[in-house]
Amino acid sequence: MDLSIFLGQVVSAYLIVMGLALFINKGEMIKAAHEFVGATASFVFYGAIALILGLLLIFSHNIWDGTWRTIVTVMGWAIALKGATAVLFPRVLKKTVGVFLKGSVVNFVGLLVIALGIYLASQVF
Repeated sequence: MDLSIFLGQVVSAYLIVMGLALFINKGEMIKAAHEFVGATASFVFYGAIALILGLLLIFSHNIWDGTWRTIVTVMGWAIALKGATAVLFPRVLKKTVGVFLKGSVVNFVGLLVIALGIYLASQVF
């Protein structure tokens, strides 16, 4: 199986599940995010894991061809950037996360994530 297809399938499934979780369990997701952001050790550990996963995506799939493959690459860069920020500047990321934990923003992000996941799934399955 082509690496792009495989990564596209993984990323699309992740996006759809997480987007649905934001709608189905919005209250619990917001509560969990607040608790997680408050736990500095877990937050920094998450940053290290996210950084590794993002770098794995970048180094294995750095394709900027303007097709659905670019979405996989952008996800890798976003994950690596978020991970690096959590490790290097946790206070900055914690403040940024707080902005996204408002109800209307969570709904918008959930819809955007689901739409992106469905589009990507339509290209790779």
